[in-house]
Amino acid sequence: MTPREPVGKGLSIAKAIGVSLLIVVLLAGILVSVHSLIQWISFNLVMHSKISGLGGWVRSATWSQDGREVAVGLGGYSLEDKRGAVILLGGDGRVHWRFNTSSHVVHLLWPAEPNFIIAVTKSGDVYAFKPSTGKVIWNTSTHGYVFDAALDPRGSMLAVATGLPSPGVYIYNMSTGKLVWSAHRFMEAYDVDWNSNGSLIAACYTFNIPTTHGEIDIYTREGELVQRVNGSSEFWKANFSPDDKYIAIAYGFPYHQLAIYRFNGSVDGRIGVSYLGGSIWNIYWTRGRLMLSIGRPGNVFVITKPSNLKERLELHALRGELVAAVPELDTGLVALSSEWFEHYVESHGSLYIYKLDGKLLWSTDNLDGGGYTLDWSPDGKFLLVGTKRGTAYVFNAGKFGEAGLMDKTSILIGTVVFIVVIGVLYRLYPGLFKLYYRG
Repeated sequence: MTPREPVGKGLSIAKAIGVSLLIVVLLAGILVSVHSLIQWISFNLVMHSKISGLGGWVRSATWSQDGREVAVGLGGYSLEDKRGAVILLGGDGRVHWRFNTSSHVVHLLWPAEPNFIIAVTKSGDVYAFKPSTGKVIWNTSTHGYVFDAALDPRGSMLAVATGLPSPGVYIYNMSTGKLVWSAHRFMEAYDVDWNSNGSLIAACYTFNIPTTHGEIDIYTREGELVQRVNGSSEFWKANFSPDDKYIAIAYGFPYHQLAIYRFNGSVDGRIGVSYLGGSIWNIYWTRGRLMLSIGRPGNVFVITKPSNLKERLELHALRGELVAAVPELDTGLVALSSEWFEHYVESHGSLYIYKLDGKLLWSTDNLDGGGYTLDWSPDGKFLLVGTKRGTAYVFNAGKFGEAGLMDKTSILIGTVVFIVVIGVLYRLYPGLFKLYYRG
């Protein structure tokens, strides 16, 4: 007797394919949905407060010494939009006061003594505010395009580096706003940095016409020139180590490299040099290590040693262009932020929290605009992130590990949900999974 052929064999194969595709789509949908839900939950877990609609690009920020308030400096929504403002926010996100400025606020400083909020604008205006009321204690102007500002560690002087039309370095009395001394140059001043006890200050100068030329001048706090270092390159930064034994010098065009020199009251002998693949924005020293924020095209945060620049750990923004990075040394964390879709209307941002050993602790792609401003509270418990679209977030740093663990378990949770859904479907519709029927 001839055995019967399977009934509806072609139909069963088509059904098997259809059911398989259904299962794959169902699995993908559940995994994506669960992952998105858990990311939303973890984002809200770490978010302490959110302040939207501040009215401009958040370009700078500084916390009070007790961590209860934070001042943010705004610019317009683009480089052409010249509006600016200083806003004092409470820890709960409430606006305490606002002061409008005529240009972008690029530096905010809040020393313990005198207890002033110092704001420096791109066009060279310098303000000192009373934190409790927002009243202007004093204001002055360098009449030049500001590149950098730095507080004297002793708390008595403010140094401002300016470009055209009045290039040079200006030193102001913190209490009165009066000019203490200035160093006028034909070259633009890109950077100023005090040594650990405020006895010396390094200034980087650059001149690009007709050829590139740079100088680093070392001054005493009284304004006496101690040393001048010349070079055929832009000098972007000169940063003293905490023990004043080294000075790190960041070169701009055409070299784009970092060099470490011995320092014994003056620059004395290069001990290392490295090309790091981009413009060096910031230099941080801690516990014998050197940390660097690298902009385009490198887009990386580098942790290295002054004695061996080749031995380094690189932390990356996994999406978009790195726009800000800052470490919190007491808790051993580093915050990085990036921007993707770079126009104002389509500006989106990501935030990455790394440990100093390179482990990614937590990340999110949910910032409302590129996170151009990052600032840790003095106790390291909170992180402020200010975006290009006028939103400020305050994150609870103690929750980063918990939120990261939630994100890592999202695939496992999604898989469990998928298995449960398949089990329910099988109980309700067993015929859906019976792929062959025989007569």
